[in-house]
Amino acid sequence: MPELLLALPDWINDVVKALDIDAADLIWNLLRVVLIWAGCFIGIRAVRVVAHRIERAVDDGDDSTLTAAEKRGRTISVLLRSVARVVFILLGILLTLDVFIDIGPLLAGAGILGLAFSFGAQSLVKDIISGFFYLLEGQFAVGDIIEIAGRAGVVERMTIRMVVLRDLKGVVHMIPNGEISTVSNMTRTWSRAVVDVGVAYDTDLDRAIRVFQEEAEAMAADP
Repeated sequence: MPELLLALPDWINDVVKALDIDAADLIWNLLRVVLIWAGCFIGIRAVRVVAHRIERAVDDGDDSTLTAAEKRGRTISVLLRSVARVVFILLGILLTLDVFIDIGPLLAGAGILGLAFSFGAQSLVKDIISGFFYLLEGQFAVGDIIEIAGRAGVVERMTIRMVVLRDLKGVVHMIPNGEISTVSNMTRTWSRAVVDVGVAYDTDLDRAIRVFQEEAEAMAADP
């Protein structure tokens, strides 16, 4: 033990002696903490690799359009990253506390506190559950143009708590999943655009309609 204390910096030696801490236990506990957070970091990186492979698996190589499989793959990828980050950080905190204190009584007390907290966090729980079912049912995905909660735009990102939309003006809207009651998806299978086109009074209407139909067919054939 004296040799170990001599190997430590003076200020650490002073703290160890003042608190009557076993230096060997202190070093071992610190090493465990480092290993815990290294494991959490590796876990987060591993999930990111899996998420990236999911995106690559559904990528058809055409960047001009997004297929339904690509949209769903990107959505799952974003949610995997988000969930993994939260889970591994919470796991790291709990395991770190367990190194220095017995978290058994703490977890038992947390059950009572959790009951009280649940009443104040109902909206958060609602957001998470709603986000899970939106992903499971595939009502919309990243890249879709939708209208929710009175806002319309492109889905840029989905998390377990909210949906991020960007409208035609470039404004970003962050909408909690729990506030979404109706989803209007304008890019699911097909959509219709109503366009008013003015023509001169002396225009041959039959010819004008034929030209419109030809142009519409050409636009429909162009991906």
